[in-house]
Amino acid sequence: MTEPIFYPILSAAPMGILAVIVKTWRWLEDTKGLRVPVAEKLLNAPGESARKHKEELDDKVMDAYLWVLGLPLTLLAWYFGATRGVIAPSAGFWVTVMLLATLGYGALLVRLIGLLEMRAQWRLNLSAEKAMGEELNRLMAEGCLVFHDFPLEKNANIDHIVVAPSGVFAIETKTWRKNPSPTNQQKLNEVVYDGKRLQFPGYAD
Repeated sequence: MTEPIFYPILSAAPMGILAVIVKTWRWLEDTKGLRVPVAEKLLNAPGESARKHKEELDDKVMDAYLWVLGLPLTLLAWYFGATRGVIAPSAGFWVTVMLLATLGYGALLVRLIGLLEMRAQWRLNLSAEKAMGEELNRLMAEGCLVFHDFPLEKNANIDHIVVAPSGVFAIETKTWRKNPSPTNQQKLNEVVYDGKRLQFPGYAD
């Protein structure tokens, strides 16, 4: 009577152990300061918030990969272990298990795709803010002070601040992927201002 419970627990043990090891290592990195050797607060680099979001998504994507790759192996180990037991589960039991596993696996795939799309967007934001930061840093040679990723409150920041003799300027960086122009008369990296709107290739803002 214990075999139907014993085999799923045994087959899920490798994935469970791996998940615990990954979570423990991340906890040690965060609490023991293994990721950042410098204790004092430093000025933020361009796109620091975007980088942190991307790192968090990297961890979530890795967790999703572990379950997407490990769930089939867990079910396979469970099946081979249970069918060789003294008390083999019935066919109806396996139909129910496969139905639930299919639904769960589909949910995992949807989550993984969503995480990959979010990570791609934050990666795009990070590259754009770094490019803008490099351009603005040139102003320091002209006596300006340049600050990046200035925090305001939780989940809010100013992308760039330039303190110049003529005033203080706050710069917000927005990023779009290059889309081909429907008329093919505009270059992919060209933006035209008509006095009212910014004409990007394929759309206007």
